[in-house]
Amino acid sequence: GFKGNAYYYPWKSYNYASNTGTQNTDLYITDAYLSGGYVGSGKVITSDHTTDFTVPNVLAYDITATNLSYSNSGLCETSQCSANWAFHMTGYMIPPTTGNYTISLGYIDDLGIINMSAGKFLSENCCDNFSPTGNVDGSNTVKSIWSSSGPTGTNQISLYLYAGVAYPLEIFYVNRGALGAITLTYTDPSGVTSSDFSGIIYHYDDID
Repeated sequence: GFKGNAYYYPWKSYNYASNTGTQNTDLYITDAYLSGGYVGSGKVITSDHTTDFTVPNVLAYDITATNLSYSNSGLCETSQCSANWAFHMTGYMIPPTTGNYTISLGYIDDLGIINMSAGKFLSENCCDNFSPTGNVDGSNTVKSIWSSSGPTGTNQISLYLYAGVAYPLEIFYVNRGALGAITLTYTDPSGVTSSDFSGIIYHYDDID
């Protein structure tokens, strides 16, 4: 499955007396943030750790997942919701059959980035040499941002893939506060669509 890290996305300002914050609606699309600023100090936030809620930080290292789709609708309806987070996940997509595959962001709130077999993988983004400060700024295969009229930008890629070949795949996601969601799916050559990437996404540890 996918492997990577989860990060804390900061409030623009925070009132510690009332435990309420003002959403940071600009930081997540800046060059400084996307080029590695999302890591912050690199220290993991713990339950007994007093932190500055207005700076990026780490929630967890080395997390794994086979399904990255989620929605917190109904759970995070107020500005007090602790829904400020991001994740950077990578893996090798190894198709079981040769043919056309489509990877889609059906919905995104607030930012979704996908890179597959692109020049970025010549750097430290994927997969055995994954860097927690990997640069997801600049040109991306898919980059979609939430707007009031729906997700903007490029939302899917369709590629002809060969069975047994390992294609590096990178997913970066940010929810900048309150409601958030991502719908990530793939459609195989037979036309079957799934959000479960088990059996098709592997990490370096799985295939070493």
